[in-house]
Amino acid sequence: MLLTTATGIAIVASGAPAPTVGGDFDALNAVAVNQRESQAILDLLADLRTAQAKLRQASFAVATPDTVVRVRPDGMQRTLVEQLAVTRDHLQEHLTELRTATMAGAGG
Repeated sequence: MLLTTATGIAIVASGAPAPTVGGDFDALNAVAVNQRESQAILDLLADLRTAQAKLRQASFAVATPDTVVRVRPDGMQRTLVEQLAVTRDHLQEHLTELRTATMAGAGG
């Protein structure tokens, strides 16, 4: 999902209008998690670093922080700042889940 967000922001940075993004995000997230559940932690971290670099590059290329970078089918819009906050919170949830699972696996 992070790469999808980076791609959408890069589209706006190129001068195109914000893409309309719809769908069941919980279902899309579940598919992404399931696809990666057997991936080694170091591989996950490498993928995360790559995606983060693309997101950072795209974000810095956007004209202003209040530029709309995502539109939902119902017309709801998110600015760059809002989208980055949502992305941060989403990743924090995954890191918390990973930390909990790691602690449970370590007996702690």
